[in-house]
Amino acid sequence: RIEVPTGGDVFLELSKLRAFRRCWAELTKAIGLPLDLQPPPIHATGSRRERSRRDPWVNQLRASTELLAAIFGGADMISVEVADGANAPTPM
Repeated sequence: RIEVPTGGDVFLELSKLRAFRRCWAELTKAIGLPLDLQPPPIHATGSRRERSRRDPWVNQLRASTELLAAIFGGADMISVEVADGANAPTPM
């Protein structure tokens, strides 16, 4: 499984996910692996650096943008940070 953080720029983030799939196809072809070999699943996660401590409502908009980019980019699994995730203690 490949974990890819998604940010606020929808077109950049969905392009990043699509480019990974294309690079995987070129890599398998160059190495000589079977062309039907499936790429590893992509797990898109929301970026913590995009969150604000002061305004959790804006965080909902940011999470929606990240989610949209992950969906259009073709992620297999998606995890989105909660609206007040910036206030939560970081796990050790």
